[in-house]
Amino acid sequence: MHEAADAARMVLRKEGDALQGRLRITTMRAFGHSVLVPLLADFGHEHPGVAMELLFTERRVDLIREGVDVAFRVTRKPHEDCVAQPVLRFRVGAYAAVGPVLPDPQGLQARPMLMLEGGAQTWPLQWRRLQDDHRTLVELSSHISADNLEVLVELARRGQGVVLAPDFCVRDDVAAGRLLNLLPDWELPIAEGHCVQALTLPVHTAGANARALVRMVAQRLGP
Repeated sequence: MHEAADAARMVLRKEGDALQGRLRITTMRAFGHSVLVPLLADFGHEHPGVAMELLFTERRVDLIREGVDVAFRVTRKPHEDCVAQPVLRFRVGAYAAVGPVLPDPQGLQARPMLMLEGGAQTWPLQWRRLQDDHRTLVELSSHISADNLEVLVELARRGQGVVLAPDFCVRDDVAAGRLLNLLPDWELPIAEGHCVQALTLPVHTAGANARALVRMVAQRLGP
């Protein structure tokens, strides 16, 4: 314990120095493209001595075995060997290029759906009303399916249907009027939770580069 404390103090003292070395980062594709890339560009300007390696993947990554310094993931149960820092809360909604706004999720059954890896199957999805936590189950079939959320969002922009997406993926499109939230009073709960977390190794193991990146991301996206 004393050795770990001494190591942590030494690392913290060194954080005032210019950052150097490599930083291996993994993230989900949607969060990476929509949110993280601009922040990484800013981090690179602030710390030009840090070389970054990016891994965009949906699978779980073993930080130790794969030599990853920071993993951005949506999870309720981070691995016990990791330190988790919440960086962004979000909601999953239904977005399309044209309305109208729907009173409840049942109205989605009459719209062409753009589903993530939906195939030809029918998916039972339970929606939650924000006002009173009322739940309703709706079965939806895909009009177009894909294994890439960014592709589905682009199809939604072009009027091909309704995409179910985290709000951080469509924030700019909604602000610019390219997409409309069809269910502003509802959200689609997901099993892994509604918070992107930055996962690192414990403080005495994680490098200064990893801690500096997580700190910057949390500050930019918080509270």
